[in-house]
Amino acid sequence: MIIRHARFSERAELQELHKKMQSEYELPRHDVSAVVEIDERLRAAALMRRTSEMYLLIDPEYGSTRDKLSIIAALHHALVAPARLAGFTDTHAWLPPSVEPRFGDLLVDHFGWRRPSWTCYHREVK
Repeated sequence: MIIRHARFSERAELQELHKKMQSEYELPRHDVSAVVEIDERLRAAALMRRTSEMYLLIDPEYGSTRDKLSIIAALHHALVAPARLAGFTDTHAWLPPSVEPRFGDLLVDHFGWRRPSWTCYHREVK
């Protein structure tokens, strides 16, 4: 077994492996990868793509709910272009249970966010 970084020339092999798995997602563009080669054939791969985590800091004492929504909208739009330039394809927001019902609906209904049906797992890169 040989473990190494994927080569650009192996994109078709990665696509074939992905197709064989009948995955419910598209093969991602990746920034970091490792492959397992056995008997001179690609048998497995782990791919990592750049993503981000969004945090909102807002003065709870400032203005009305409408004022806060206006601020959130402005911040939302201000970050799109810089995030794209930095290479991000998506972002995540982890909402505490105390705000998730109302704020989650706001994100979905007014700002185009989605509530994933897949369970998310987290690991620090150490």
